[in-house]
Amino acid sequence: MMGLSSITHSPNKAYFLSFPKNHTQLSWVYWFMGLIFIVLLSVFGMIPFIIAESFLPAEWRIPLDPDFPRSGYAESLMIWVGFVPLFVAPFVVYKYWHNLPLKRLVTVHNTFGWSRLWVSLTSVLLIYSVLSLIDFWLNPQDFDAVIIHQDWRGFGILLAFTLIFLPIQAASEEILCRGYLNQGLSLITRHPWLACVITSALFASLHLGNPEADGQLGPYVFETFIFGIAMCWLSFEDQGLESAIGFHIGNNFFVFALLGYADPTLPQSSILMTPEPVIEWKDAIEAAAYCLGITFVIIRINRYLTKRAKATA
Repeated sequence: MMGLSSITHSPNKAYFLSFPKNHTQLSWVYWFMGLIFIVLLSVFGMIPFIIAESFLPAEWRIPLDPDFPRSGYAESLMIWVGFVPLFVAPFVVYKYWHNLPLKRLVTVHNTFGWSRLWVSLTSVLLIYSVLSLIDFWLNPQDFDAVIIHQDWRGFGILLAFTLIFLPIQAASEEILCRGYLNQGLSLITRHPWLACVITSALFASLHLGNPEADGQLGPYVFETFIFGIAMCWLSFEDQGLESAIGFHIGNNFFVFALLGYADPTLPQSSILMTPEPVIEWKDAIEAAAYCLGITFVIIRINRYLTKRAKATA
């Protein structure tokens, strides 16, 4: 595991967010073509998984809950494995199209900062849990409709899918949006935060098909956009994706394994489940404030640990 002090210092914090200059294809055209290749690889990469799905046991296609048609093992597994090609594709393009070292896509440090990832992940889970307990203490009536997963065997299998594939899902979105897209946009604009705004808007647009957006598009998109901005902030401070990936994994793990919500289009893998969320603007602003606040806390923790590690080196 990399120590927090084992980093390569770059001229400025925007260095990671810029596309490396030591390659032959220094052009936004090559970068855009690389993006097209990523999309194609992600789409065609699903073909083996679609074929493999036909060999799954018939009982895996039966929903665990009739009210949630995608709660069967096969449907849940296919949702998760769909992110595997998206995870692999940016690395393939980065290596074989741009002729760049794979590590540069995710960090400028000497090695990938696993310690930063774990600090971020555990911080998110801890803060989310504390906030949920405080909410339960102050507003117990809001938790009257919370139900516990009834099928413990089914929960265990779905939880296994979540533990295996959720990190891939979260990392794939960070590598694409905060890695490849942010770096590529540096070929078009010299302002890294403008690139962050653009990629955060694209990140939010990728979630427009989620059922949470139905009837509450504005606040939901705003909340998702701010999450993207927060992940860019972490990437900017870290000069890498370690903390952003950890935050994303922690956020999604809390929802998909601990305290989720009823959604017929998603795997019902959380041990506790609330009704479908009603997102009003005040809720979205509150969630955005929490997200930015947690991001600030993670940055301060990383700075403290880095300073302490240097002092003891």
